[in-house]
Amino acid sequence: MALAQRDASAAATALGTALDALPTADVADEGVTVKFYLGEALWESGRRDDAADYFRGVAESELPRVQQPDQWVRSLWYLGEYHAERGDTDDALDYFERFLEYWSNSEVDRDRVERAQAFVEAND
Repeated sequence: MALAQRDASAAATALGTALDALPTADVADEGVTVKFYLGEALWESGRRDDAADYFRGVAESELPRVQQPDQWVRSLWYLGEYHAERGDTDDALDYFERFLEYWSNSEVDRDRVERAQAFVEAND
């Protein structure tokens, strides 16, 4: 609810509590979802390094690719954006290219697709 109300800090706190309460957060569907939204809340509250840790956890696991593909693909975008902001062009390219492999022809997240495509074209 806090995230929907644009209170990213409160959302991050609530989602962190929820993640801690899950007995199998590393393998459960709920854990992937909570990690993804916790990453988004941290991102929106300006805690990009912490957010990247959660997005990396989603992106590097095989489970989300199968059970939560939208969150998995979006995690790739966030990681591309994170590395682009830090000036890590090679890592940003890697994540953006992986994101585009799955999402370039999608009707969803067009703004993210355009951002990733522009970065790749400018740096490839």
